[in-house]
Amino acid sequence: MAFIQQKRKLHRLQSHDYSGADYFVTVCTKNKEHHFGAIKGDDMKLSALGVFLLRNLQDLKTHFDDVEVVKSVVMPNHFHAIISVTAVGSRPVATADRPQSSNQGKLNQLARLAVATGRDPMLFT
Repeated sequence: MAFIQQKRKLHRLQSHDYSGADYFVTVCTKNKEHHFGAIKGDDMKLSALGVFLLRNLQDLKTHFDDVEVVKSVVMPNHFHAIISVTAVGSRPVATADRPQSSNQGKLNQLARLAVATGRDPMLFT
């Protein structure tokens, strides 16, 4: 499955120092599709991809020692997170099973495969 790489605009003010701040982040699914779960009554029931997303949000601190997800919520077609950056230049934290390198590309690939196939992203690892 081929993915189209789009050129993205830079939405950051080049003269501003973005280190050491809190950010409110919202990410929405394409076409507002309910990939992360469904609301049943008053409860949010996470899909496999929603569980994967929540687990990775909660686990972000173990990968980046100067980044913390203060609060997050996953909804059927989007999620919100308050992310606190406490130092300049987030660096991945090395672990025994993961050398010091960013897993962002791998996580993006797993998420795209899960959305495209409707399968649990952990089956692709």
